[in-house]
Amino acid sequence: MFGGLATPAITMIPELYRRDDSSLTPHAYDFELAQDYLEQAGYKVKRASFNGTNIVLILGLLGLSFIQFLRHKKR
Repeated sequence: MFGGLATPAITMIPELYRRDDSSLTPHAYDFELAQDYLEQAGYKVKRASFNGTNIVLILGLLGLSFIQFLRHKKR
């Protein structure tokens, strides 16, 4: 989505703006470990998947939004 230019967020403040102790090392970004912790806490983790119904629904909502935009623009 960002063409490889974005980095995972490890703090609330982007690295560009940080003026803290640079000797501290951030935690590693580990998606699998995060999923394990969530499952241990009792949350059911499942991957989001887009099937044909989801895509049709999204496109339909976008189409309705566009129609409303055109109607509002004519006023």
